[in-house]
Amino acid sequence: FQAEDGIRDDLVTGVQTCALPISNPFNAQVGTSYRVRAPGRVQVDLYDVLGRRVRSWNRRVESAGPFAWRWDGRDRTGAEAASGMYSIRFRYTSDGGSAQTLTRRIALLR
Repeated sequence: FQAEDGIRDDLVTGVQTCALPISNPFNAQVGTSYRVRAPGRVQVDLYDVLGRRVRSWNRRVESAGPFAWRWDGRDRTGAEAASGMYSIRFRYTSDGGSAQTLTRRIALLR
């Protein structure tokens, strides 16, 4: 796996690329793009610095190709998340059952 930011990660073979988050640090919303090699499921979990899950997204990808992910700065209840550091965990699970994980860090400044 070669991320678009140049970091090599051999564990993530299903996700071809995952760009650094756009607008990091950010105020209102942040996003990134990623590319998958084959159909499967992408689970994105957002954690605060204490390891609490703030929000989750689950997406079925029917084909290889590029996709985008965005966060509007809100938690799962719709409330604005507090300023601070967050971790985005991308987990790709192929239709064959193998899974790979990639983590990116972002900073929210209100």
